[in-house]
Amino acid sequence: MKKIIGIIVALIFFHTHLSAQNNIDSLKNHIYSVPDTMLATKYLEIAENETVFDSVLKYSQLAISQDSSFESKQNVGYVILYKGWRNYSKSLYSEANKYFFKANEYFDLINDSLSIGYAYYGLGMNNKYWGRYKNALEYIHKSIKIFEEKGTEEDIIGSMIVESYIQDAWGHYIESYKICQQTYIMAKKNGNMDQMSYSALAIGNYFLSQQQLDSADFYFEIALENFIRLKSAYGRALVYRDKGKMYHGSKNYARANNMYLQSLSLLEKNQNKRGISELLILLGELNYETGNLKESKKYLEKGQALAIEIELIEDVINNYLTLSQIEEKTGNYSLSLKYYKDYVSLRDTVFNREKHEQIADLSAKYETEKKQQQIELQNIQLEKKQSTIKLQQIISAILSVLVLLTLFLAYTIFRFYRTKKRDNEILTKQKNEIEYKNRQITDSIIYAQKIQQSILPSENKLNTILQEYFIFFKPRDIVSGDFYYATEINDWLIITAVDCTGHGVPGAFMSMLGNAFLNDIMSACSFQKASDILETLRIKVKEALQTSENEDNSKDGMDMSLIMMNKKTMKLQFSGAYNPMILIRNTELIEIKGTKSPIGVHYRELPFENHEMDLFTNDSIYLFSDGYADQMGGEKDSKFTIRNLRSLLVEVNKFNMLEQKAILEKTLNNWMKTSKKQIDDILVLGIKI
Repeated sequence: MKKIIGIIVALIFFHTHLSAQNNIDSLKNHIYSVPDTMLATKYLEIAENETVFDSVLKYSQLAISQDSSFESKQNVGYVILYKGWRNYSKSLYSEANKYFFKANEYFDLINDSLSIGYAYYGLGMNNKYWGRYKNALEYIHKSIKIFEEKGTEEDIIGSMIVESYIQDAWGHYIESYKICQQTYIMAKKNGNMDQMSYSALAIGNYFLSQQQLDSADFYFEIALENFIRLKSAYGRALVYRDKGKMYHGSKNYARANNMYLQSLSLLEKNQNKRGISELLILLGELNYETGNLKESKKYLEKGQALAIEIELIEDVINNYLTLSQIEEKTGNYSLSLKYYKDYVSLRDTVFNREKHEQIADLSAKYETEKKQQQIELQNIQLEKKQSTIKLQQIISAILSVLVLLTLFLAYTIFRFYRTKKRDNEILTKQKNEIEYKNRQITDSIIYAQKIQQSILPSENKLNTILQEYFIFFKPRDIVSGDFYYATEINDWLIITAVDCTGHGVPGAFMSMLGNAFLNDIMSACSFQKASDILETLRIKVKEALQTSENEDNSKDGMDMSLIMMNKKTMKLQFSGAYNPMILIRNTELIEIKGTKSPIGVHYRELPFENHEMDLFTNDSIYLFSDGYADQMGGEKDSKFTIRNLRSLLVEVNKFNMLEQKAILEKTLNNWMKTSKKQIDDILVLGIKI
C-alpha cells in the first residue's frame, strides 16, 4: 500500500506544480514541438490534468501508442488510478468508479496483480462510501485475496479494516468486531498507528451497537489520541462523529450537538462532501428529537442537497421521510405530502431495481447450472457410446478367431453381467437403505439438539439474573453430554456446570436426566446449602439408573461444580463432584477442588463437602468441565492441561467477559490446529461479580 500511496502523492505534487506554471491548453499547444522521445510523457501529463473521463482515456491511449513498454502502461494505470482517488476525495463516486475500473483494465493488460489489488481496494472504498455495500464487499475480498498471495501484510490489514467498516455500515456488528480485533493486534505488532486507530474506532462502534457505552468510549479515546498524534483531521472528525452518536443515543443532546459540530467543522475544512452530508443529517435528526424543528429542517435540507448531488440514495430516501414529518408538525401539509410522495417514489424505484438485480442473478445461476447439467449428460452419453464401441471391438476380435469360443465367452459374459447386475441392484438397495436410515438418525439427533438446547437457560433469563458473564459451550457432536444450569431462588443464584458420562447421544440422555432432576430439586426447595443439592441429585441418579456397586453401569453418572451466590449478603457456597471452582481476585487465583466422588454409584461414596466464602466486587468465578483441559493439540499433540487453563484464566481476567470468551475460543482453535478433531464436549462458564 505504501508503494501506491507514494505514487499517488507524487502525482498530486506533480499536478500542483504543473498547475502553477502551465495549464492544459498550453500543454496541448506545445505538443507538436515536443521531440518524439518525449511525446509519451507529455500525453501522460495532459491525461493527468484532464477532467473529462473520455479525454483522460484518449490521451492515456496516445501515451501508450508512443511507448508501449511495461513501465509506460503501468504509469498510465497509476495516473487513471490517481484520477479515481481524486474523484473519490470529492465524493464523485460514480466518476471515481469508472476510473478505478479502467485502471484495473490497464493493470490486467500487463498482468500487474499487485496494482490490480490496489484498484479493487479503490473500488471497495468508493462503493462503501457510495452506500453500495454488497459491491464494496466483493471488491475488498478480491483485494485481500491478491494481497495474501503477494504477502503484503500492510495491504491485507488495510483491506480488512475497510471490510470491517463495510460490515459495520451494513449492520453486521459482530463480523466487524471480529475483523477489527485481528487488525488491531496485527497493526499494533507492526507499529502502524494509523491502522490501529481505525481498528480501535470500529471496535468502539461495535460496543456502541451493543449499548456498552464505557467500552465504546474507551476505544474511541484510543483512536482519538492516536489521530491527534498523527495530526489526522479526518480521523478526529470520525471520532467526534461517533462520540456524538454515543451521546445522542444516551439522550445527552448537548454533548452530542457539540461533538457533531466539531466533526462538521473539520470535514468542511477538508471539503469532504460525504462526511458533511452525513453530519448535517445527524444534526437535523438531533434537532428533530429535541423539538427544534426550524433548525432540524435547515440542517436536513442542506444535507439532502449534498446527498442528492453525490447520489447517496439511501440517505435521500430517509431524509424525504423526516422532512415530510417536520412539515406535517409545522402545519405545512402540502409540502409534507410532496416530500412523502418523493420518499415513496424513490423507495419503490430502488426496491424494484434491487428485485430486478436479484432476479437477474437467479436467472444467470439457473442458466449456468442448466448448462453444467447438459455437459454432464453429454459426458455420460459419450462414455456409454465409447463403452459400447469397445465392447463391439472385443466381440469382433473374438469372432474372427473362433465362433465357438465367441459363443462360450458370450455366454460367460452374459452370466457374469446378470450376476453383477443383480449384485449391484442388491448393493444399491442396501446403500439406499443405509443412507435413508442415516438421514433419519441424523434428523432425529438434530431435533434432539433443539430439545436439548431448549432446556438450557435462555439468554434473556441469564441476562436477568447475571450482570456480566460468558458461556463457552462447544459440543463434540450434535448433542452434548455437558450442560449448564442457572436459576434464582429468593436471594440465591444457583449456577452449575455439569459433565455427564459420555458424549453425543448417550451423554445427551444423561444431561436431560440431570436437568430434570435439578428442576425437581429446585421446585422442592428442600436444601440449605450447595452440598445438599449434590447429595439429593446423587440419590435421584442412582434410583433412575437402578445401579449398585456390582452392576456394569455403575460408572454412569456425572461430574459437576455448583455455586450458590447470595446477592444481598455477598456470600458464596461451592460444592463439587470431582470438578473444581476457580476464583480470581486481583490477579490472584484461588482454586477450590471438588469432592473426589461422582454423582452416581462409586466404590467409595464420600459425602460432598460444602465450602463457604465472602465475595467482593470484581471477583471472577469460573466453572468448567474437563473438555477444555483434555483437548489434544499443540506441537506434541498432547493435552492442553488444567495447569495451562489456570494460567490462561489469570491472563485474560483483565478483559471484559465477552473478550475473555473470544480469547479462550481463539486459544483453543490454535491449539487444535495439529489434531483438529475435538475429543470431548467443552464447557466453560465465567461470571463477573
